[in-house]
Amino acid sequence: MSDTYFRDRWEALVNGQGTVDCQTCHGCCRAGYSIGLSEDEANVLPHTRVEGFPVILPEADGKCPFLVDEVCTVYDKRPVSCRQYDCRDLARSGILLVERGPGETEINQSIKRFLHTDGLDPLMANVARAHLASGMNALAAAQGALIAGMVRVLPRAQRSRLERHLLSKAETQRKRASDASDRARGQPA
Repeated sequence: MSDTYFRDRWEALVNGQGTVDCQTCHGCCRAGYSIGLSEDEANVLPHTRVEGFPVILPEADGKCPFLVDEVCTVYDKRPVSCRQYDCRDLARSGILLVERGPGETEINQSIKRFLHTDGLDPLMANVARAHLASGMNALAAAQGALIAGMVRVLPRAQRSRLERHLLSKAETQRKRASDASDRARGQPA
């Protein structure tokens, strides 16, 4: 397993800019995800409030309201959660999504492509299985597995900076907003 992947993912999480090669996949934009926002992001993007938290809710068909004709209409100011998302985390953790619609189908196709190319990370897979067994949703389980993998390979200074970022006010608010939205929609947090 290449440490480059974990360094790239560290950059995405801490600096908010991912490097995944999406090619023509827009699965995450059609997978029914609700996106929790920080208050700064809520000042820029139209949103709904759930339990007082700002969120972007998917449309009834699971599509992000900002995906129009296969183009993200807010790409330059898209939420940090979108910039950080990487379906390779699911692939390396061995997680395929339960397919409820075209978004999940597309993500699973990307996961299978990345899994074939990059392979499964045994530690990430074990951590992800434990998280899934505890009731976490697939995205949270994959992120927990990613962090476990990062802790294993990153230097102490980078681990400390990641911890500060994950505990930051904005990141904590994004997580709470997403959890509130998931609860309101009857999905596991």
